[in-house]
Amino acid sequence: RYLLYFGRLEIRKGVDTLIDALPAVMSADRDVHCVFIGEDMGFNGVPFVEYAQQTCAVFWPRVHFLPRMAHPELFGIVANATLVVIPSRWENLANTCLESMVLGRAIIATTGSGFNEVLTDGLDGLLVPPGDPTALAEAATKALGDPALLERLGAAARLRASDFTVDGMARRLQRIYGELSA
Repeated sequence: RYLLYFGRLEIRKGVDTLIDALPAVMSADRDVHCVFIGEDMGFNGVPFVEYAQQTCAVFWPRVHFLPRMAHPELFGIVANATLVVIPSRWENLANTCLESMVLGRAIIATTGSGFNEVLTDGLDGLLVPPGDPTALAEAATKALGDPALLERLGAAARLRASDFTVDGMARRLQRIYGELSA
């Protein structure tokens, strides 16, 4: 069982928020691990891996940092994640979100950004305020403790992802053009 963050490890992506939430999540769930995949851009001059070692010292054996990897290998890890966490402070529309949705993963993302356009809180994902490790920890703990919720969120996310395929976008545009010409 693992939480997964994948993408650039940088402050605007909220990686520090996830790291700050981990002690509460890992205290509540003794079996969960957290995997970070991507290029470590650091936090206040300190690599995130070092920040995580300090912040999550007691839980360090369950925190894993992997380098950026090719999509075929990455998607195998995403497809097996218990929960994908996208804690961005701001984001247009992250490919990580769409990729996770297509793979049927439950997702926690942040409000006030492009995720509001893609995910509906409680329906096909969980949304928390950016920069709030307490809210993130509560959402993750809730999801990890409810396998039926994880399954439901993942299935709904996969279904919603079909709206963002070429065919799905074409159907939407046809509907909009039809409404405008009526």
